[in-house]
Amino acid sequence: MKKITLSIFSFLLAITATAQNFTWVGGFNTSNSFGNYGIQGVPSSSNQPEARTGAANWIDASNNLWLFGGNTQTGRKNDLWKFNTTTNQWVWLKGPNTIDDQGSSGTKGVTAASNNPSARDGGITWMDTSGNLWLFGGFGFPLSGTGLGALNDLWKYNTNTNEWTWISGDNTKDINGIYGTIGVSNSANKMGGRYLAASWVDNLNNLWLFGGIGFSSVNTSANNQNDLWKYNVTTNEWTWVSGSNFQSQFGTYGTKSIASVSNTPGARNSVASWNDGNGNLYLFGGNGFANSSAGSLNDFWRFNSITTQWTWMKGDSIADKKAVYGVINVTNPLSIPGSRSLAGSWVESNGNFFLFGGQGKTANTVGNVSLNDIWKLDLSTNNWTWVGGDSIGNKLGNYGTLNVPAATNQMGSRSRHNCWVESTGKVWVFGGQGYSFNIPNFTLYPNPTNSILNIEVKEQTQISILNILSEVVKTETINGTSKLDVSNLNAGVYFIQDAKSRKAIKFIKE
Repeated sequence: MKKITLSIFSFLLAITATAQNFTWVGGFNTSNSFGNYGIQGVPSSSNQPEARTGAANWIDASNNLWLFGGNTQTGRKNDLWKFNTTTNQWVWLKGPNTIDDQGSSGTKGVTAASNNPSARDGGITWMDTSGNLWLFGGFGFPLSGTGLGALNDLWKYNTNTNEWTWISGDNTKDINGIYGTIGVSNSANKMGGRYLAASWVDNLNNLWLFGGIGFSSVNTSANNQNDLWKYNVTTNEWTWVSGSNFQSQFGTYGTKSIASVSNTPGARNSVASWNDGNGNLYLFGGNGFANSSAGSLNDFWRFNSITTQWTWMKGDSIADKKAVYGVINVTNPLSIPGSRSLAGSWVESNGNFFLFGGQGKTANTVGNVSLNDIWKLDLSTNNWTWVGGDSIGNKLGNYGTLNVPAATNQMGSRSRHNCWVESTGKVWVFGGQGYSFNIPNFTLYPNPTNSILNIEVKEQTQISILNILSEVVKTETINGTSKLDVSNLNAGVYFIQDAKSRKAIKFIKE
C-alpha cells in the first residue's frame, strides 16, 4: 500500500464560483516546497512564498491578496507578501526571509519603516474602511523574551507607506486579559494572548474577535475561550461584549432560531466566520465545547452587533457529528456539514456563505479526516447545500494544467489554508496542510542519522540537501538506492529536495 503524506502547500488556486471550475494559478503541485523571495519590493513571475499553514490574510479594494507569516516546514515566518490578481505575480514587501524572527516593535503608537511584527501563525486579521491591515496575536515569538507562546500585540499596516505600527498589547507572551466591566469600553481593558480566534468588521468600522485559544483573566495555560470583544479603532479601546472571562466554558444554546441575552456559543477555536454586511456576525463549528460535550463542532450561530444577542441558527448542540451530504447541488433541509475546524470560508456577492475543507467528519468517518468538500448556506432559507468536492476524506487533488480552468480540476483535502474572494466573485485559495497531487517518489532512512543516509529513488534525479534557512549545502545525482554521507554536516534539521518533483522530506542529523 502506498502511503499518502499529509503535507504543507504553496500553490495558489482560483475558483470561478458560478461555474465551480478550479484553476491552478501558481506555486507547486507538490508539498513542502521552498519559496523564492526574489528582490524585496519587486514583483516577479518567479516569486513564490514558501509552503505554509496558518498565515494571516487580507484582500484590498483593488483585489490584491495579502499574506503574512504562518508556519512552514522550517519554522515560523513574519514576511509580508502581496499577490496581484491581474498580473498573477507575488511581491515580497516586508519582513525577513528567515525563520523564527522576533520582529521589531519600535515605540508603541509610532509608525516606522523598521517596525515589523514577530514570526507567528494563527493570527487574527481585519481590514478597516481606510484600507489598513490589522493583525492581532497569534502563536509565535514575543517581541521581547524567549520561546513560543500566545501573543496579544495589535498591529496596523498602512498599505500606502508600507509601514507597520505597534498599536497596543504587550511585547511578551502568555499574558492574561483585563476584562473590566462587560459592555463598558475602557483604556485599561486588554485582550489576553490569543490565537485561532474568529474575527469580523462591522458597519461602524469596529473590529470584533471571538474565542480562540489563549488566556482569559485567570488561567495559567492556553485554553479554549468563548469571550466576544470589540475594538474601536478611533478610541483605541477594547470592550468585553459577551461570553465568559474564564476558560473552557460549555455553550448555552437556548431555542434554535430564537435570540436571547443568555445564549452564547461554547469555548472554541478555529471556526469559520462570515459577515452579512447588516451588522450580523456568523460563525460555524470549530473545535471546543458544545452544550455538555467537547470535540469537533458543527453548530451555526448569528450574533447581532446592535442587540448584542446570540442566536443558535442550525446544527447540533453536541460534538463530533457526522455530515449529511444528500445529493450534490440539490438543496435539502436535512443536509449539513459534518463537525469540523480549520476550514476556509467566504461570502458570495449575493450574500450566500461558503465553507471549504478543514479537519473533521464526513458521513462515515469515526475520527477526524482532512476534507475538501464545498458547502453553500442560503441565509434566506437557512439551508446548507453540498456544492463541490468529495464526501470522503483525505483526497488527493487534480491540478490539471497551470492557468487552464477545467471542470475536472479539484483541490485536495486540506486545512489551515487561506481563502480570499474578489469583488468579481472569484475565490482564491492558497496553501494549507493536507493532500497534494503527488505521492513522494523517494524515501530515505535511517532518520535520524549521524553518518549515512540511504536514499531510494524511482528514477535518476538530482537531489539537494538544504538547511533550515533554505540554503543548499550539498547536491548529488542519484539513481536507485544511494548512500549519502552526511557525517560532515552539523547536527540539526535538514531537508532533501528532489529537483524533478520539488518534493522535500525532512531529516535530522544527530
